[in-house]
Amino acid sequence: MYQECVKENFLGVLLISFEAFDIMLKNHMLMVIGMFLFKKVRLMGLTGGKLLLHSKLNFEEENFMKLFKRILKLKNLEIFKFFKESNTVCYILLEDSRRPLSKEEIKRDPLCYMDEEDINEILNVFKISFISDEKLEEDSYFLRTFFSELVNNTDVTTFIMDEFVKKDLYDDPDLDEVPFFNNLLTYIDSDIVLSEIDDHKWMYLSQD
Repeated sequence: MYQECVKENFLGVLLISFEAFDIMLKNHMLMVIGMFLFKKVRLMGLTGGKLLLHSKLNFEEENFMKLFKRILKLKNLEIFKFFKESNTVCYILLEDSRRPLSKEEIKRDPLCYMDEEDINEILNVFKISFISDEKLEEDSYFLRTFFSELVNNTDVTTFIMDEFVKKDLYDDPDLDEVPFFNNLLTYIDSDIVLSEIDDHKWMYLSQD
């Protein structure tokens, strides 16, 4: 296995190549490696950058390339873009709701199976939303598993995941700008509304 890590400006880039495997590895094995490395990158302070996983599986000559790019970081919201083979697959919104579970959320599977005592201990809910222009299909499991490992889940926190299909997702004239982010937030029925961000704040890892 060959690994190369390059830090580029304050963003940082992590490039990993996997070659000459002696045993057959399935995609979920690469996904586990990706989750581990991405969590390490967060600890290194490179989460404003990109995670690029590139592998060549000799047993079937399959190319596997996935890229995450964080495009916004606030105290209560992070937005990522997920690419596969240079094509945007979806946007991912991570919300820190800073509140306990609502009555509607408690009814959701698997939360509805929790004991009332455990429900009452939940002090904060993280919401993870995947927005794409078509159903995610085979990427769904990869993304759900990846981002479930990304949030700091504890005994007093939990997270909720949802997938949304917005067919006109890429038709927005303000793509990857604040009005576009607000459209996404409205689409997923979020309580967050963004105001314009000063240009100088884009110089930093966080835009708060």
